[in-house]
Amino acid sequence: MGQDDPQTEMAAIHKQVGGWFDGFIHTPPYQALSDIEKDKAPGIVRFFTEYSFRYIGATPEKWNRDVLRECCLEILPRKMSAERSFFRAVAPVLSAFFRFLAERGLLSNAPELAKIGRA
Repeated sequence: MGQDDPQTEMAAIHKQVGGWFDGFIHTPPYQALSDIEKDKAPGIVRFFTEYSFRYIGATPEKWNRDVLRECCLEILPRKMSAERSFFRAVAPVLSAFFRFLAERGLLSNAPELAKIGRA
């Protein structure tokens, strides 16, 4: 099993994004989220990361406007069974997460993605 193995690649992506998330929770963008949004944030980031790779083939470096919209508006609602509060938290959580990534320079297109999440 090499780098082309989807499970190996998914594990590497989760490790990368998980590290980002660990930093995110200690920042003002995260602290500005409501308690419900903070509670939902780990799942939202994890499912967005996993589903954008699994169903669209997009690694974090390939996240863009189209991936964000397709994953959040089509894939997540179709593939997930979650309470309404989860889906209400998706945009604010991802917007805050992308703002964090932009501020730290961790993802080149994060500033654009943060704006989309707030729109």
